[in-house]
Amino acid sequence: MDEAPATQYSLIAKLRDPADAQAWQEFLAIYEPLVYRLARAKGLQDADAQDGCQDVFRAVARSVDRWEPDAARGTFRGWLFTIARNLTINFLTRRDRHPRGSGDSDVLMLLHELPATDGGATAEFDAAYQQRLFRWAAVERLSLGDRRNALPSRSARPRTESPAPAPDPVTKEFPCAVS
Repeated sequence: MDEAPATQYSLIAKLRDPADAQAWQEFLAIYEPLVYRLARAKGLQDADAQDGCQDVFRAVARSVDRWEPDAARGTFRGWLFTIARNLTINFLTRRDRHPRGSGDSDVLMLLHELPATDGGATAEFDAAYQQRLFRWAAVERLSLGDRRNALPSRSARPRTESPAPAPDPVTKEFPCAVS
């Protein structure tokens, strides 16, 4: 079987200009499926393989201006393959250091049974939610055209508070209003 044709040096030269969108589109059309297939063959999931492709082509963009054709050092495709292989291995090495979730529903049930460990953060989150919900309800009420019942702003109405009632001198109780 014939060997695949070598990458055109003119395309590589055009890649040195990051603004040459046509050259990058042509390059990606040729090499993205190959890099993606390599990542999938090494065991990466679809999304991880796509992220890996982006990492590979970002690395190529950063260093393509330093690549020079040299038969002793190998082909451009070999250089690209080395970048793709090394970044895939780096990804797999990092991934193996961190345990992955099983996705099992029994594990999910166990997680739901665990109590929240940081009550302060949970309370803060709940308070922020309540505040946001209150703001939303106020805006929603105003947007429904119920402006006649809306409270005017503090600056629009004078503040007329009566002093707090004094306790009864004999019983020492505060008077309460019954409606």
